Amino acid sequence: MRPGRVSVLPAACLSILVASTATAQASGPDGGAPPASAEDNFDTVWVTASSDHFLIYASGGARVARRALEEAERAVQALRLAMTINGTFPDDGRRLMLVLFISDYLYNWVESPQTLGLFRPAMHWGETDVVLLRGAGRFHVLRHELVHRLMQPVLPKAPPWLGEGMAQYFQWTAMDETTVTAGSTQEMISLQQIAHDSSFFPPLPELLATPRSKFYGQEALGLYSASFWLISTINSEARYRERFNQAIRAMSKGSPADVAWKRAFTPAEMEDLDRDYRSAPSRPDPVSHRLTWQPITPTVSTPRPLNRAETHVLFARLYGRSKPSFAREELDAAIERDPQNAEAFALRALFERGASTQRREDAERAVTLDPGAPLGWEALGVALLPATEPADRVRLLQVVRRLESFGGSAESQCLGAVLLGALGDQARALKLARAAVRISPGYFYGHVVLSQIASRAHADREAREARARAWALAPDGVDPIDLELLLSGGARNPSR
Repeated sequence: MRPGRVSVLPAACLSILVASTATAQASGPDGGAPPASAEDNFDTVWVTASSDHFLIYASGGARVARRALEEAERAVQALRLAMTINGTFPDDGRRLMLVLFISDYLYNWVESPQTLGLFRPAMHWGETDVVLLRGAGRFHVLRHELVHRLMQPVLPKAPPWLGEGMAQYFQWTAMDETTVTAGSTQEMISLQQIAHDSSFFPPLPELLATPRSKFYGQEALGLYSASFWLISTINSEARYRERFNQAIRAMSKGSPADVAWKRAFTPAEMEDLDRDYRSAPSRPDPVSHRLTWQPITPTVSTPRPLNRAETHVLFARLYGRSKPSFAREELDAAIERDPQNAEAFALRALFERGASTQRREDAERAVTLDPGAPLGWEALGVALLPATEPADRVRLLQVVRRLESFGGSAESQCLGAVLLGALGDQARALKLARAAVRISPGYFYGHVVLSQIASRAHADREAREARARAWALAPDGVDPIDLELLLSGGARNPSR
């Protein structure tokens, strides 16, 4: 659920609150030795660990972090299999950041107290997809947000009934060592009826047409419930599921949701589905889907405590561009604590608006401190624009070569294409833009940049196809006017 944000105090106050109790415990240049037992920490220090698909930051200690990471790895495998009953949601190779708050108080500083979790897709250079979780052990919430993450690259414009309905339905997915079960079983149907017991059941056409502003408004509870029962009804009947899968395939290729739905379901089928979905809570024969699987044991690193500077950087990322002044406070504090923190310098350069000496110095410092990290080179490339001086153009070419070397990063290839386009090298820019969409076919900005560069290179057919794909992939939150400017090449350059 995505209600409006609440007012909060400056970000620096929060991370001081989080970090001040850990001064004597935190590792790193300003914090002394690690805690005697990181396993026993509760809210005194944040820990981090990584696995095949996730990077986690958690309060509550190492046991909490490790358990959540193991469950996330298990869940993402199971969900990707379970969701095949409706479509294909492949692994796009991007690692997801999980942020787990044990304290409700701390969570409420960052997100609305009305939420238990939230998925935030990356929207700008240097950002990463993030899932925020309130409290340990709420694995239904974790699975709900992971469904959003799995759907986003395939259906970035999913209407709210579809996105939330799928997340509500598949959050009930269960798994053992041989079987993944999605849907409703005799054991869980009573719990589903309790969890989705709203008496508000809008007619199906009304539910499908509900705009986001209304869906996440005062009637959200009923609309969430109705969306769950709609997806449950569809997946309980083969004839509905076949039509639904047809609609999802069309949407994944760029068809508007309402058009895809009308092409998949006849008026008579709509009448049947409307009747069946509104009677679904009392259905006597719950239907589930059982799929065989062999879970892969993930690689999980040993959790370690964050030092105070790293805690500031974490909260800077959480505030990001939504609260830029708070993020800047966090990054200033991180750099004061640890002048060797390359990520803090890179993020401060990326979050800065417009060309400035400070922005360039921060980006150069990030590259010097960690020349192997793409983030610093991305920050430097953005900081160098517009490259009007010969020395800046030479440096920009060096940046491009480094970005090219990060061959598995669609973002690095895409930004390299932008920088080459600014230098006038359209042939190389086109090559990198093509590489970006080849690495990540669902990467929105990759298709935006490809459409611009292909148009300038007079590759008209490729430009048209990339433009259409970009329109189809535009995530929630991109204003249509801004998108049109992006696709026409009239948008502001990334340094602004």
